[in-house]
Amino acid sequence: MPEQLLATKFFIPPIRTGLVSRPRLMKTLENALRLPLSIITAPPGFGKTTLITEWLQSVQKSQSTPPHCIAWVSLDPDDNTISRFWKYAITSLQKAAVSAAVPSETGEVLSEVQGMLATSITPYQVFLTQLINEVSGLPFTFILILDDYHVILEPAISESLTYFIDHIPPNLHLILASRTDPPIPTGRWRARGQMIHLRTQDLRFLMEEVTQFFNDSIGLNLSPENVAVLDQRTEGWAAGLQMAAIVLQDKDEMEIANSISAFTGRHHMLLDYFTEEVLSRQPDEVQHFLLQTSVLDRMCAELCAALNDTGLTATSSITTIQAQAMLERLERGNLFVIPLDSERQWYRYHHLFNDLLLTRLRQTIGQQGEAELRRRAAHWHNQHGHLSEAVRMALQAQDFDLAASLIENPAQSIR
Repeated sequence: MPEQLLATKFFIPPIRTGLVSRPRLMKTLENALRLPLSIITAPPGFGKTTLITEWLQSVQKSQSTPPHCIAWVSLDPDDNTISRFWKYAITSLQKAAVSAAVPSETGEVLSEVQGMLATSITPYQVFLTQLINEVSGLPFTFILILDDYHVILEPAISESLTYFIDHIPPNLHLILASRTDPPIPTGRWRARGQMIHLRTQDLRFLMEEVTQFFNDSIGLNLSPENVAVLDQRTEGWAAGLQMAAIVLQDKDEMEIANSISAFTGRHHMLLDYFTEEVLSRQPDEVQHFLLQTSVLDRMCAELCAALNDTGLTATSSITTIQAQAMLERLERGNLFVIPLDSERQWYRYHHLFNDLLLTRLRQTIGQQGEAELRRRAAHWHNQHGHLSEAVRMALQAQDFDLAASLIENPAQSIR
């Protein structure tokens, strides 16, 4: 019996109401159509799927010649075999061809490729070569979107996708949307000018977009000062803006001001979102690292290693090299960590995410444990010549003797 495929995974998600148009990003995607590959990576809630669906709507209205055949697959963890993954991709291309009134033999040709997938011993190079040859011979342009690629963990799939991109038909444009950087050789395609990559910093709402969202789309008529506070608090995070809008609706001016003041990572809506979508999905060692380092305004590998020492929990300490690897892992995984320099030495957490982590840390090790972490950070900053940060950490630990000692006898070590 042939394997059943879920029809709903081929549906393009509907565009949300109250959408803020983002022409700068739409233009980037439009220009990328002449390239083989577009990748969009950002943490959950940054509007990756929304951006793509809005852009596809404009593509469908453009009436280009030749017409665009749009193929969509919403991936899930069950797609972690080569045969199932490519069955969905090829079926989506078939459906796109049929919807664009491509001659019926197109479906038959791609069915031959599907038949090759039924034989598990067929190397991926064989059926992908057939797919590439057949698609390249069609007088149509295909746009294939693979949404939620971060759920694909099988290395062989990424290896086969790399082969496909290396030999991609000139009339096919591939879009990958993912929470994490896909494990494919993007460096060489970027060097060849064959791809664009939109990241978190690209998807963040600009101040004028935040204003347009609250005042035009939602109709809240917020003051510039209130918009500025929400922009700073959410850092342009689309889901955060959406949740803020829900909190502020049907409130008077005084209630709005109070609600904005209370809109932190400790708000129950944000706590639930971050816990369900981010924190609970991480392995124990990542959760431990996130919580331990949440006391830091900025962090580097050596400082993180100084905090992740034994004593507060049963988790073993880590070296500076291991801490650097973890920071890079968090950045690749788009876990709301923001690089502060081009050398990727210093990082910080997104403000709202940091609020959540601090809340969870206090629930885990209490105020005394938090104070000990801040004392460790104070000593490290002092040893490296960061006096103001050392004193601030000591004061936040409510260790006033330590703060006074640091001011009176600062370390003379060079930064």
